[in-house]
Amino acid sequence: MTKRQSVGRNAFFLMLNPVFWGVAGVVITGYVARMIGTSEYGKLSFALAFINLFTLFTNLGFNNYMMKEFASDVDSAEILFVPTLIIRGLLAVITYMLGILFINIFEYPESTKAVYYAAGLIVLPNYLTDSAEGVFKGQESMQFIAKLHFVNNLLTNLFRCLLVYLGYKALGLAWNRVVVNSLTMLLAGYFTYKHFLRFKVTFQWALYKKIILGTLPFAFSTSFLIIYNRLDIIMLSYFISDESVAFYRAAFVLTEKLTIFTVAFVGAIYPAIARLVSQDKEKAIALYNRGFFYLYFISVPMAVGGFLLSDQIILLVFGKGYMEAAMVLKVLFLAVPFSYTTNIMGNVLMASGQATLFTYTMTVLCVTNVVANAILIPRYAHTGAAFATLLAQVLVFLFLVYLTTKKFGKLSISLRYAKVIAAAGGMAAALLLLRGQNIFVLITTGVVVYCLLVLILMIFPRDEIVEIKNMVLRRKTP
Repeated sequence: MTKRQSVGRNAFFLMLNPVFWGVAGVVITGYVARMIGTSEYGKLSFALAFINLFTLFTNLGFNNYMMKEFASDVDSAEILFVPTLIIRGLLAVITYMLGILFINIFEYPESTKAVYYAAGLIVLPNYLTDSAEGVFKGQESMQFIAKLHFVNNLLTNLFRCLLVYLGYKALGLAWNRVVVNSLTMLLAGYFTYKHFLRFKVTFQWALYKKIILGTLPFAFSTSFLIIYNRLDIIMLSYFISDESVAFYRAAFVLTEKLTIFTVAFVGAIYPAIARLVSQDKEKAIALYNRGFFYLYFISVPMAVGGFLLSDQIILLVFGKGYMEAAMVLKVLFLAVPFSYTTNIMGNVLMASGQATLFTYTMTVLCVTNVVANAILIPRYAHTGAAFATLLAQVLVFLFLVYLTTKKFGKLSISLRYAKVIAAAGGMAAALLLLRGQNIFVLITTGVVVYCLLVLILMIFPRDEIVEIKNMVLRRKTP
């Protein structure tokens, strides 16, 4: 199997499950949010964001480190797995206790604390699952990740619908996450033990030192990314209200579901670039350029269509009670192309041994977001948080373009980038002409018009279309 076929296969496995659950998850999230109300949905969103903020102490780049180690040398990496679990297990306990300490220091209401006490336990099973996924990615065996995510999504969504139907609120839904994630952890351990490695317990302190030092280049960038993704929700809860958190989260979860494409593709391309950097730098740069364009090609029409249809999307998924989230969604959709492309640029820096530079980038992203949120949230609430996210994404995009061009390879901008803009513009015109029609009619029309314009403008040469089709269908290229 060629490298391109391998990347295509892995991206397909990573994307297959989220595409289905992305759609189902949005529908179920809308149902849950309507049933439990804005206040309870805000409490649950805050609790999950709060624990995610503190998971930076369990992440610290361990996943990326394990992925890089298993991609380069399985035999030497295998002995690092159990020591990594031991370190992360201790950090998970510390994380949970820190969350309890801080939530009491800031004197949150007792009902909010109770939801956190339950939701916070998620860190205990999650660290093992996360470590196992690092192994699967390093070995380019994404089908195991797809299986894990499918089981997790199936059980989570099935039980949360049942719990809401039975009258449970945020606390019951928090416990649901803990139980399901624990079952996923057991499945991840089984896959790891059966297909990849045996759990070798060792107490050689040199190994622990090696792991800690090895994760440091990834640690700060991972931590800053977590802060960036969750601090806005915590600030909204502290400065405004649970309802404001609910409005922001309702919009955020819709754009978050769209990250399945970039996460899947970049997750597949990362180990391939990590290997090619040392073997054939030109091929690594070519793969990066191709990946960048594909993500641009997907994200631009998402941003345009999502911006124009935000009001109808919120009304359809969450109902009239969440219409304040519509403006938030418009702004977050504008950030989608920047988040897609910065994702691949950041991973390229890490794959090519430039993790320190990526840390600087995440510092810029985090500081910009925190400062912008501190200024905008008290005045504009959830809409201010959305604008802070957009501003941070634009600045980091420009910063990463400069860094990747200087330290990795040139980004080749061709005429087909402009053709994508033209195709998205034609789609926007069609949506505006049909304004007021049913949202499903508008979405279908938008997709059809965009695809037709892609063919008319010949954005993809025929041989590239055939190659993409062969990768997805796992056919051998001649």
